[in-house]
Amino acid sequence: MLKNLSIKGKLVLLVILPILVLLCLVGKIIFDDITKINSLSRLNSVLVLSQKTANLVHELQRERGASAGFLGSKGRKFKETLAKQRLKTDKQKQIFLNTLNKMNLQKISNDLDKQMKEALSLLKKLNNVRNQVDNLSISLKEAIGYYTKMNGEMLDSINTGNQLSTFTDLTKQLTAYINILQIKERMGIERAVGTVAINNGYFKGGQLGKFNILVAEQHSFEKEFFNNANQKTIEYYKQILNNQTVRRIGEI
Repeated sequence: MLKNLSIKGKLVLLVILPILVLLCLVGKIIFDDITKINSLSRLNSVLVLSQKTANLVHELQRERGASAGFLGSKGRKFKETLAKQRLKTDKQKQIFLNTLNKMNLQKISNDLDKQMKEALSLLKKLNNVRNQVDNLSISLKEAIGYYTKMNGEMLDSINTGNQLSTFTDLTKQLTAYINILQIKERMGIERAVGTVAINNGYFKGGQLGKFNILVAEQHSFEKEFFNNANQKTIEYYKQILNNQTVRRIGEI
């Protein structure tokens, strides 16, 4: 076929082929850039939601501790503390819901959407659980279990969102971040269990065993944190732990 082409046709073909190849390469580069931009935009939305989720979990952890103290003392202590803490929780809850309502999680990730729906189904029960705590009609174990399960679902949603990252270094940093959040969650449960033990003057049933397991889990998550965090983050973490106040608490 090429033999039948005129010299002019062959020259045109020699010019067009490189241009077509160049256009294909440029098209691929543009497509890859658009994909990367879309990925970054999606990840940015997820990270914003993760921050709001973590803030809500923080307040729920504090509410869990105050609720445990209130129930453990049969309503004689922590009443005012619990009331004030619920206001803080409600504030972060509204911020979280406002952020979530602006997003279409189904378009971002089906797994994340499913995980968040599990967390929301538990969050909707918060007022009912609060009423039971106020009326002392829920056991300490059930109350702690409710907050712990809800926090667990929310932390899992953060982890699911972090997995959307396609950037190795960023993924490692996000993994380190979720391990810190998991350490903090175990500390929160530890505080709730410890608060009850202090009020009672001793550990009931298997509470001491549970307490020891929580401490062991914190060490495990801390190890994973060190395996994934960069040196700057590790140094900052160690700096915080070497704070005089933190050291004094650790010596108690």
